[in-house]
Amino acid sequence: SLAGVVDKLPLTGTANLHGSVDGTLTQPHFSCEFTATDGQVLQQPFAKAQGQLEATPELLRLNQVVLSHGAGSHEINGSLGLSGDRPVNLHILSRQVRAENLVDWLLPGEKLTGNVDNEVWVTGPLSNYNLEGTLRLTEGSFRGQLIARAEGRYQRNQGVTTIQDFMIDSLNTKISVTGTVSAADRLDFAIVAKDIDLGKLHVNFPYPVSGQANFAGKLTGTVEQPLFDGDLAAERLSFNGQDLSAVSA
Repeated sequence: SLAGVVDKLPLTGTANLHGSVDGTLTQPHFSCEFTATDGQVLQQPFAKAQGQLEATPELLRLNQVVLSHGAGSHEINGSLGLSGDRPVNLHILSRQVRAENLVDWLLPGEKLTGNVDNEVWVTGPLSNYNLEGTLRLTEGSFRGQLIARAEGRYQRNQGVTTIQDFMIDSLNTKISVTGTVSAADRLDFAIVAKDIDLGKLHVNFPYPVSGQANFAGKLTGTVEQPLFDGDLAAERLSFNGQDLSAVSA
């Protein structure tokens, strides 16, 4: 298995290798070209992987390593430490990968679907790595809410995830999101949403509601129990069969 090629590497699969070993018994140096099948790295599955590897007891280098799974692919370049804090320095370029797989690595437990193009730099120790990247998602959903397109920048530093200028197009609603998720999963986001179709929201209103509204406010609380606080405004709404105009709340 690939895990047996380089000890402690979070990698599975079966590989064919062509390479060489030099150095000394206590400090060997291994380099190869490889092709692998049916595996996983950093929670990302692949049907096929190929590229170049170099390894010492302390460090693994990856050069033009390409992982393919269905229509999606990842290209990985950089290094991964194999001793001490296991420092990471990787550039990962992903095209048309499934969000369900990517979120298992970036935001474990979150409910996100769709097709993702993502470019990210990963640095720091493997146990508390930092991220800086850009993401574009199409034809997906977040916690059951349909998303036609979402695009923006993000970073993770010392356990704090920052979302910057994230623009979401959902059911003709335009949403702008900027803010942070703390290391303790506390939310602090500013949100502006325009043209919200209240009848299509996955919200259990006490009475039937329809119409379009705008929202500006804050998202706080936790990932498990988010809290919205802000101003909702609409020119016209229907609430329990009653037509209302110039609504603000």
